[in-house]
Amino acid sequence: MKKMALRHWLSIVTFLLLQIGTAMSAKGQQLIHGTVPGDIARLGLRPIARLDSARELNFAICLPLRDKAGLTDLLRQLYNPASPNYHRWLTVQQFTSEFGPARQDYQRVIDFARTNGLAVMSTSPNRMIVDVRGTVASIERTLHIKMYLYKHPGETRTFYAPGSDPSLTLSVPISRISGLDNFSRPHPLSNPTRIVNAATPAPNAGSGPNGMYWGTDFRAA
Repeated sequence: MKKMALRHWLSIVTFLLLQIGTAMSAKGQQLIHGTVPGDIARLGLRPIARLDSARELNFAICLPLRDKAGLTDLLRQLYNPASPNYHRWLTVQQFTSEFGPARQDYQRVIDFARTNGLAVMSTSPNRMIVDVRGTVASIERTLHIKMYLYKHPGETRTFYAPGSDPSLTLSVPISRISGLDNFSRPHPLSNPTRIVNAATPAPNAGSGPNGMYWGTDFRAA
């Protein structure tokens, strides 16, 4: 009876320890939604193969802005002629200081990438984007995903994409991870056969004098 009771209590203790370990591992783990192309689920696309684990990919880790309410209020003031901040534009340094991610958080993301075998290709002055590169194997391990090949529904090619949204064991908030798929490839909006004289470019669609662009034009765009 004593042995049975001891085994019973040992099983309870083991269960509790496993639960604590799971809670601790989940702490700091964040799921990044919206990474998988929506057409995969919408069209019921199925993977046809795993992506080569030795292939290297470039992607970006994006950090959110701080004080979004303050930024929204500032934008209202910038375009309000009655405001003392009317058209008092911020420099990149001022914007980063007030609304960009904290310097220490940005460095932690850089360190996180390097620690997990990813190469940091470039950083941004506003501390919102870290461009990285790594093998599919290191990406899958770091982001807890599997990369697959799919048959494109509208083009005669395959495309790669993760089978699920990535998650990171990182306490710094991440807003988005982009570049993990090539479902949509970049292409020019203009006619590629059109010949443009690059020697004399001139704006002609802005709302300012002689077609020059104002800040409102960029905001509308």
